[in-house]
Amino acid sequence: PNASGEEMMKQVSVLWAVSLALSSLVGCSSDTTSVQKAPDGLKNKTGSGLTLTLASDERLITLIGTNDIHGGIEPNVGGDKRVSGGMVALGGAVNSIRQGLRNQHGDRAGLLLLDGGDQFQGTLLSNYDEGQLMVATMSAVGYDAVVPGNHDYDFGPIGWLQDQIVEGQTSNDPRESFKRVISQAKFPFLSANTFYKGSLENFDGKPIGEANIDGKLCAVKDPTQQGIAWANAKRPEFLRPYAIKSVAGLRVALIGIDHIETSLITTPQNVTDLCFRDGVDSYNEIRDELEGQADVFVIVMHNGSPSADDMVKAIVAKGANRLHAVIAGHTHRIEKSNPEGVPIIQNGTNGENFGRIDLVWSDSKQAVVVEKTRMASGVRLVSDECWRSSAEFCSVITNDQGQVVNLAYEGVPVEKDPALIAMIAEARSQIADVTGKKMFEALEPLKRDRTEESALGNILTDAMRAGTGAEIAFVNTGGIRQDLPKGTITYEQLFRVQPFNNRAVVLAPMTTETLLKLLLRSAQTCGNYGALMQSGLKVVFEKDCTAERGGETDPQARLLSVQTIGGEVLLDVAAGVKPDPARTFTVATLDFLASGGSGYVYFAEAPLVKDMGVFREVLAETFGANPPSFDAKLDGRWKRMQRPIGPLSPEATRSPRPRE
Repeated sequence: PNASGEEMMKQVSVLWAVSLALSSLVGCSSDTTSVQKAPDGLKNKTGSGLTLTLASDERLITLIGTNDIHGGIEPNVGGDKRVSGGMVALGGAVNSIRQGLRNQHGDRAGLLLLDGGDQFQGTLLSNYDEGQLMVATMSAVGYDAVVPGNHDYDFGPIGWLQDQIVEGQTSNDPRESFKRVISQAKFPFLSANTFYKGSLENFDGKPIGEANIDGKLCAVKDPTQQGIAWANAKRPEFLRPYAIKSVAGLRVALIGIDHIETSLITTPQNVTDLCFRDGVDSYNEIRDELEGQADVFVIVMHNGSPSADDMVKAIVAKGANRLHAVIAGHTHRIEKSNPEGVPIIQNGTNGENFGRIDLVWSDSKQAVVVEKTRMASGVRLVSDECWRSSAEFCSVITNDQGQVVNLAYEGVPVEKDPALIAMIAEARSQIADVTGKKMFEALEPLKRDRTEESALGNILTDAMRAGTGAEIAFVNTGGIRQDLPKGTITYEQLFRVQPFNNRAVVLAPMTTETLLKLLLRSAQTCGNYGALMQSGLKVVFEKDCTAERGGETDPQARLLSVQTIGGEVLLDVAAGVKPDPARTFTVATLDFLASGGSGYVYFAEAPLVKDMGVFREVLAETFGANPPSFDAKLDGRWKRMQRPIGPLSPEATRSPRPRE
């Protein structure tokens, strides 16, 4: 795992490439022939398989959206054990739709392929070259524009095991890797709401100063001071606020809006000089600037509903025809909504799905025909059936025995690009020596959970506590990215569980007061942000999430008892045991949390005393030396009781789910 990229370079695995190419074919030679004869050979089982009918004065703009691919270059095995996704499958689907539109409508229809952020961070294949393969495959598939996500800033300086500037490192650019992939991409990265803090001035033309800018809100910290003269503010040169594309003879403006809390949900050191402004204000200023320069306006944003819906309503309130569609992301959900007649889609994660918005433009009305707008979200990229949400534009192709051998979108059979297959195969050969190393044996499937105790949370925190010698260890559940199946677990699988280069650090002394504040914040989440899973304690708490909408918190949650695994009682409400202000602890955690990530700012109250290195690599070294076995049994270290149900507290907050 500690080998450099050059050391991992190996000769291309011909057998692997051949097997992958063969797996992309459909059936025997006679079946392949029948596929190539489609659409005559279509046996339609799911819908018309064809797109909208256009009047003589109408045009069609089709937006294909993805989001939160997280390095999903190859197909992924989902929770239902089905193989889906990958850039090869996406490219085949998009090309079919693009050709089908051309076949049916000629130059009166066109397609844009867009992504709502977080293209990186999630797989070894995408991380070992810090996103270069990811943008190469996205370029090959034909993306038109993307918005950065919070994880686009994770990689830091060039060096796949080093995600932030450290003493003795040659580079002093915290966005060196990100800039490299942007320079290689054949599509722009868009963000209208990202600014350099140091460029912000007041209305007298005087610099406000980085120290006086709230990085989360891109606002002046002191409300008594003047506001910001945004006309003079500077955006990073590696991002563009918008792009205008010509589609079906229409000018389509694509405006990027990044997550306003990016500074809290990426490696903080990499964005200290940036701030992320309110999306509504940023969009409206660009929209006014582009008046008369575009016909159709689309937001590509790294945030989802309900925040996206609220944003749309605020924009539309300023006037009609200001916005026509939104490609969203970040929350990893499959969603579609239509506030104020503006369609919004989001399509899960890991590159397993895509979504679609069809906008019909009337030349006579010079406007989008809202009643003809059509949208689909969460179209699963599988090869053997048309996913329910794609029934209107997908058909199956069967052989003489009635077996599904391929899909057709818009009546055009899906074909897989052999050059793209070979590109991925070559990249995989470069990590062949790393991927298969045994880490441990899973005696049964090992699950994660965002708010409750889980087998994976216990394994990771126990290993951290043992490896550091700390009394208590914490990891954030939002950083545990994948469940594990039963069987031998390899380094590549461990990587998917912990894809971030977060470092294990030791903090000391931490007071009992600070410890309890961290535990209480963890107890309050109903999924809005990830809880803290811990080793070294037994915690009982109560909360009520039944009255909450998904993603909210219970600010009335409370800790009932906290004791160490040795039996020392730190808090017991029923018995009247109160915290001892003199008691302190040695605590191990991740540097992301130690710097206040996911809102756990109380970690900063304890000094840093030791840096153990990249946590995943520490685990790999420990496990690999003598692979252990793990079962999925839980021990009750994080025990939830139902809080008596009452009215939702007015302090309950709704905010985006960090670190997704």
